[in-house]
Amino acid sequence: MQSNEGFEHSKWSSEWAFLLAAIAYAIGLGNIWRFSYVVGVNGGGGFIMIYLGCVFLIGLPLLLCDFVIGRRGMGSPPVSIAATARSSGKSTKWSALGWMGLFNGFLVLSYYSVIAGWTIAYFVKATAGDMPATIEESNMAYDGLLGDPWALTFWHTLFIGGVAVVSAFGLQNGIERMVKVAMPIFCLLLLALVGYGAVAGDMVAALQFLFIPRFEDIDLGVAGQALGQAFFSIGMGAGALMIYAAYIPKEVSLRKTGTIIVIGDSLAAMIGGLAIYPLLFGTGLEADQGPGLVFKTLPLALESLPGGLLVGGTFFFLLAVAAYTSALGLLEPVVAWAEEHKGVKRWVSSAFVAGCAWIIGLATVLSFNEWNDFFPLDFIGVFEGKTIFGIFDFAMSNLFLPLSGLGLAVFSGWVLDKKIASEELELSVSSPLFRFWYLMVKWVIPAVMIALLFSLLFTGAEGGG
Repeated sequence: MQSNEGFEHSKWSSEWAFLLAAIAYAIGLGNIWRFSYVVGVNGGGGFIMIYLGCVFLIGLPLLLCDFVIGRRGMGSPPVSIAATARSSGKSTKWSALGWMGLFNGFLVLSYYSVIAGWTIAYFVKATAGDMPATIEESNMAYDGLLGDPWALTFWHTLFIGGVAVVSAFGLQNGIERMVKVAMPIFCLLLLALVGYGAVAGDMVAALQFLFIPRFEDIDLGVAGQALGQAFFSIGMGAGALMIYAAYIPKEVSLRKTGTIIVIGDSLAAMIGGLAIYPLLFGTGLEADQGPGLVFKTLPLALESLPGGLLVGGTFFFLLAVAAYTSALGLLEPVVAWAEEHKGVKRWVSSAFVAGCAWIIGLATVLSFNEWNDFFPLDFIGVFEGKTIFGIFDFAMSNLFLPLSGLGLAVFSGWVLDKKIASEELELSVSSPLFRFWYLMVKWVIPAVMIALLFSLLFTGAEGGG
């Protein structure tokens, strides 16, 4: 691995800029689209209760691992992990963990861009007044979009091209400027949708569903789903938070910013549920609609409500913004690694990496239409009946991202020098907070992640993503 010696990355202009960027990365389609339907199929309040526990007991300690390694190493994930391993007197071969993060983020971006393209397509449909009036029309619109490879390729190209353009402008002039505009808009629109749902929908039913646990609905499967959603909603395992931390000035408190990011991410998911479920319950629709909840069921609910077209356009624009800011984070680790190498300009690496992700994303596009009956790994049990997109999504959600999280915990608890961690976290090694963090990353989180991996791979449970 080539060193980044002599190369210095840009820094965030302020702590506020870093917070906005990290929260913007964490709040993506997983927080609005996936969180809403996973909550629906897992019974509501009980799932959320476990989810929040996992976010703060597992997600936050792992996020701080990313921050400690990133800021100490001051480079892309492979460089940062190698640097902290070297400082801890350990082998730089641990940089393989950073390479896994680069691979994860790149592959997720390739198919994430295709799904994100749907949000732009639905935004255009809503603003054009083309909302379905019946469940048959809604199914036809959804299936028609997925069945058209040219349309999916167009939206995929539009989305990832826009991500590459902003990335090419660099940290402060590109990503930072984008999130400073996008995140306030996102928050205002999300709160406006909650207000609309309170007036036009059934907010009482939504509050009862989301926040009153029904313990009889909780089992090991629900707990596993909640842990998976907590882990992936923060965006762990893809290298983005580590590279964002490499740009943090030394005076910024990692503990404070990490806690704010986790709280902001969780609040966005909760508020997203309060924007969607009142509209569903207010029109007599059910919560357990699965992945089609946002793209098939919600448009049907909006069509029957006053001002539904405007609200629909607003909602899908909000989704597109959330997807866009997350995609910037997924692209950044690979771009940063390329930027560290002499002669690779920022705009070249942004265009090249996004272009490669676009090409691989075409396999996802075709998985929904021309290749929808092509199951290349059908002979392997866990991949049976899965298209190329299904393989990508399952492998990332249930194998590679959890393995990356497990590796991060093992590295932080068993390899990283305690002194380095204590200095970056601004805690003495003997303090109760540091001892708790160290206990979690050395023993508890690895045990939980191994159990989750075993459950996902050998019991057939579906994980988060």
